[in-house]
Amino acid sequence: KLGWVIAAASPAGLGNTSYRVTVLLVVGGFLGSVLLAMTLAPMWAGLLTRPVNALIDRAHRVSDGDYTSPWPKRGSILELNQLSDDLGRMVEVIQMRGANMARSEERLRATLDSTPTIAVQWFDLNGRVLYWNQASQNMYGFTKQEAEGQSIVDNPLMYQDVQQVAAFLDMIRDIDHTGQAVGPAEFVLRHKNGSHVTVLATTFAIPGDAGHSHFVCMDVDITERQLA
Repeated sequence: KLGWVIAAASPAGLGNTSYRVTVLLVVGGFLGSVLLAMTLAPMWAGLLTRPVNALIDRAHRVSDGDYTSPWPKRGSILELNQLSDDLGRMVEVIQMRGANMARSEERLRATLDSTPTIAVQWFDLNGRVLYWNQASQNMYGFTKQEAEGQSIVDNPLMYQDVQQVAAFLDMIRDIDHTGQAVGPAEFVLRHKNGSHVTVLATTFAIPGDAGHSHFVCMDVDITERQLA
């Protein structure tokens, strides 16, 4: 089925039995070696690819945020064992950095929550509220539970109408494109009870999840100053 043809030529006068036996042994040995190699090749390939595939699968799990699945067992290939050890150390570093970032974010949120006069909100590029501090609740009347997770497209919160929402979304898209902060600038927004709130606002981008920016709005209420 291989389509191979093996031919052997012998000089004239060497057609005795012992010569034929020698030729048959050589040809048979060659064919046997080929067949043995073809039989063993998939086994050797499996021995090599199984640990590699296991490492690839584990790396994919890490990229998806799964740091708890066990690493593949150590095998007999030193280079693969070294690669597995290196990946394990990389995951430990990622976990440590993630924990440090989480602690830093907790400290930042605690600081912003205790800021009494500066309303701070975080938005994603689509206008979804990611963070809403206590001063935002005091300034606009909407609680953290009412605001966080809401999209201002569906629930405008402190924005007066859809035109003001559209202008805000255009602004943060420009910030995302240019990297330049906007403000301090004066805006007239609304309280939950329907009254107007005049604020001096600054908006800028900070690094967010998965390479996407978050947009921070810091508002100072100047309503009383305007009235005065």
